[in-house]
Amino acid sequence: MRGVAYSPDFKALLMGLHQRGESLSALSRQHQIAREVLSRWWQAYAAGGLAALQPQSRRPHTSPTRTPARQVRRVLQLRQQRRSAVWIARELGLGYGTVQRLLEDRGVNQLPRPVRPKPRRYEKQRPGELLHIDLKYLPALRNARNDFEFAAVDDFSREAVVSIRTDQTSVAAAAFLEHVLGALPYRVDAVLTDNAFAFTMRHAHHSERQTRFQQVCAAHGIRHYLLRP
Repeated sequence: MRGVAYSPDFKALLMGLHQRGESLSALSRQHQIAREVLSRWWQAYAAGGLAALQPQSRRPHTSPTRTPARQVRRVLQLRQQRRSAVWIARELGLGYGTVQRLLEDRGVNQLPRPVRPKPRRYEKQRPGELLHIDLKYLPALRNARNDFEFAAVDDFSREAVVSIRTDQTSVAAAAFLEHVLGALPYRVDAVLTDNAFAFTMRHAHHSERQTRFQQVCAAHGIRHYLLRP
């Protein structure tokens, strides 16, 4: 029968029967196995004994199209650097399908999610210890003129002060801070802002200069903290 996998023990049994005198034709009719197959088994048995009846690998001795081991190692190295299959294929001059197959065969086709650092949580102890100040652009709602919303929120009490102004300059930010200090019934020790030019010149050409907003902070003894860009 074609396509049936016979065990080495069964093959050895038939070869033993043939060795004791039974013809291959008789064994073929009795066990429904093609005589050509039995003849092939017998030739292998005669040449190599029982070991020759063991299953033989059909893998080719050479694979001209197989990706070299050096390139496979390089693919895996780049994958460890979290490079995509498209990027690796372009960098090494390989086909995208080849790279994807190599990654799938080795179980690294899905990148693990990066371990994110735990957030640094804090809790303020009293009002005024830290004030968050932000600036938001508003679409033109009146006289075709853009407006800007300045907002301040106390970190402890969540009390907020909001003001809409017609520009986003540091002068406007400084005026808003003065307005906040007059509106809140407690002293403000520190403020936290982003890196907008209304608040800081940190990322400008003259980074050493103080904005009007920073000058007001210094005049009132308020520490100015900046968010990470």
